[in-house]
This record gives sequence, C-alpha cells and structure tokens, in this order.
Amino acid sequence: MKKTMCIVIAVLSVFLTATAVCAWKADGAIPGTDISYSGLTVSRNGVAVKLTNNSGYDVKVSLKLTFLSADGNVDGYALFGMRTIAAGSEAAVSRNYLTGKWKTCQKSARIIFEKMTYELIYY
Repeated sequence: MKKTMCIVIAVLSVFLTATAVCAWKADGAIPGTDISYSGLTVSRNGVAVKLTNNSGYDVKVSLKLTFLSADGNVDGYALFGMRTIAAGSEAAVSRNYLTGKWKTCQKSARIIFEKMTYELIYY
C-alpha cells in the first residue's frame, strides 16, 4: 500500500512540475488586433514568436508582452518594435530582448500581449 502511494505521489509531482513550468499558452490571439501568435518561447537568448496577420490588409504593428507572477507582479517584459506584416503572412521574431530573468519569465503564471501600435495600411 505504501509503495503504491509513493508511486502515485511521485507521478503526480512530476506531472505538476511539468505543467507549472509554463503556465501560459504558446499560441493565441492578440487582443484588439487581427494578429495571432504561435510558438512563443522564452530562453536565455530572449523571446521567440511567430506573428500572423489574419486581416485582409497589411498592418503596421508594435507590441508589448508582459510576464506576470501569480500575485500579479511583473516578472519582465519584451517590446516588439514597429514592423509591417503583409495580409495573410507571418513575421518570425527571435532573440528579442527580455527584461527580467528569463527563467522567471518562462515560469510566469500568465502573459499579457498589448498592442502599442496597430494601423491598417490601405492602398
């Protein structure tokens, strides 16, 4: 009985540790825009992400990504400078500078993407 209980606790602790490593989602939509993100990763080299423009127009966009702890404190943030993304295409960002400690940001409870600039380009 004790051996079975120890195995169950060990399996649960491994599972809970693995899920706690990255509480936020690596894919999603950026509020207030027609842009989605995918493949979001944080490493010692900074932030990497793929931004996809889902609108029918080219857009100029700059973004802020904030990493928050469980109690709402800011663990760090990354700024994505102004870029133009053509309609229906993607922009890959890698090695983007991150304030704060990368391991802390990697384990943050949640993230918030904010648009700083979002302009549709009409021709």
